[in-house]
Amino acid sequence: MVFCEECKKIAVIDSLIEDRIRAELCQVDPPSELFTRLEMDIRLAEREKGDNLFSWKKFVPALTIAALLLAIVLNPFSGRIGSLDQISSLALANHLDSDLRMVFRAGDITDVLDWFSGKLGFPVSLPKLNIQGSTFLGGRECLLGKEKAAYLYYEKRGKRASLFIIHVRDLSIPLKGERVYNVSDKGHDVKVWKEGDLVFALVK
Repeated sequence: MVFCEECKKIAVIDSLIEDRIRAELCQVDPPSELFTRLEMDIRLAEREKGDNLFSWKKFVPALTIAALLLAIVLNPFSGRIGSLDQISSLALANHLDSDLRMVFRAGDITDVLDWFSGKLGFPVSLPKLNIQGSTFLGGRECLLGKEKAAYLYYEKRGKRASLFIIHVRDLSIPLKGERVYNVSDKGHDVKVWKEGDLVFALVK
């Protein structure tokens, strides 16, 4: 019997899962940003090469199945955000996701911060670190991993900037309130910092 490439990949994954069950290995968490980066890399490849990806889209179902199977076996219960790399990867993935649309535009809602506070269940405020020269466009509620976040869209010099706000309880790592952490990824700059009970991630 001849199998297609996608079926071969799934068969290999299935065999690995069976071996793991037989060996009764303990569950361990994979790198927290693994699945975010997988999806982000696929989106970037599709965006760069368009429909000429010989065909990337043929492999997407197999990769998706692989990710789901690995998620079930290795990481059935994801916890809080556990690293700067993870929060920056999650923020960048949302920033690059062309399917995410603004739920409201600037001027549609009288009190934007009150709207977010009602959606997220904690008081939301803007950072003291001003986004100078940026124009507020709108926002929406989104997820960073499994944690709810405020997502505010800005524009600066014709380029979009994304500001994410989550509660400090959604992180399992300590952040120093006076420090701004800088991460560069996929040609984008991500700044992460804490003010009081809120953690901010700014992607440009």
